[in-house]
Amino acid sequence: MRFNAFMHPRNPYRNKPPDFKQLAIQDSIFRQFSSQDITGKVMIDFHNPCALQALSCALLRQDFGLDVHLPLDRLIPPVPGRLNYILWLEDLLGGALARQVHGIDIGCGASCIFPLLGATKNNWSFLATEADSASAKLAEENVSRNKLADRIAVVAVDGGGAILLDALHDREETYDFCMCNPPFYSSLAEAKAGRGGGGRSLPSAASTGAVCEVVTEGGEVGFVKRIVRESVLLREKVGIYTCMVGKKGSLKEIREELEKQGVRSIMTTEFCQGMLHLHLYQCMLQHFFLMTQNCFVG
Repeated sequence: MRFNAFMHPRNPYRNKPPDFKQLAIQDSIFRQFSSQDITGKVMIDFHNPCALQALSCALLRQDFGLDVHLPLDRLIPPVPGRLNYILWLEDLLGGALARQVHGIDIGCGASCIFPLLGATKNNWSFLATEADSASAKLAEENVSRNKLADRIAVVAVDGGGAILLDALHDREETYDFCMCNPPFYSSLAEAKAGRGGGGRSLPSAASTGAVCEVVTEGGEVGFVKRIVRESVLLREKVGIYTCMVGKKGSLKEIREELEKQGVRSIMTTEFCQGMLHLHLYQCMLQHFFLMTQNCFVG
């Protein structure tokens, strides 16, 4: 795990990466997957999904007081990178942070990590949607286990339906933002090839995740385009629309869709974590914001 100065400025892992030795002392589960070299340095095997699971769970326990179950057949979220997204949202919300913030996590996954971090760190409230029934059940259990059901509502949705419209059609609330880490690939073959049009290799760490978490019709471009089109209908129902984009080559098509829907301006910034470069661009669509986040290797 390599960290550098291009993570979010307020990310505590930016200048102080996880102390594996201390984690091994404090966390018995993490200790099972750690080893020590002749210099005394403690390390883990990043190609072992069980080690990644133990690391993420240990960081969530030690640094955020969260008890999260991360199944090995679903995505195991890297905590520092996920925290970058929350910190970026803090920057975008600005003055709104002085009041109660309400957000939407599209596809919260089994971990429900974004709502858990946002609710624990900032006392935000979340509507967390999930199309996979097994992941939705696990997400609800993670929320309940951490006694956050008063701030996080997990809602199972139809994966073949609208992304936001169906979940929001009978809700009177307005939301300050939505966030999303969509499936990158358009087919299982594309996912297995580890190429996404950007000509880059996948990260060297072990890959986990169910097919529904990594594959969607039209890939991430198709998914983000659907969010853009729904945002035109929802308008002020959601204040800020944000999304991660995993393939550099996707940006051109997404930009074209944004312009087609009336984008007035685009701003970009970048976060980096190890081999991951997170490119964020911010777009003015009519009279609200649409932001997408691009992370790719190389």
